[in-house]
Amino acid sequence: MWNKTVHDFGNAKPKTTIEATFKYSGALTISEIAVACGCTTSKYNKGSNEVILKYTTTDIPKHLEKLGQKTMEVAKTATVTFNDNSKQVLFIKGVIKK
Repeated sequence: MWNKTVHDFGNAKPKTTIEATFKYSGALTISEIAVACGCTTSKYNKGSNEVILKYTTTDIPKHLEKLGQKTMEVAKTATVTFNDNSKQVLFIKGVIKK
């Protein structure tokens, strides 16, 4: 059981680091955490059963800026694998605004 599976960081500027802490209180043991892309890193704190995800927001792509869009919605995932090979996906989402 997790305290949450989604962390919505709201609005953030490009090149900002967002940190999200997810706390696990279930009976299984976390064996692996796989993040979906290089802009997200993970850390597992065994003693407190905390998974900490850090996401660094990117620049808004130039083609979107040319269209006048100064915001970009993002959603990043981390897949947690447990000792029984079951999996749970954690999400970080929000909006990058210039």
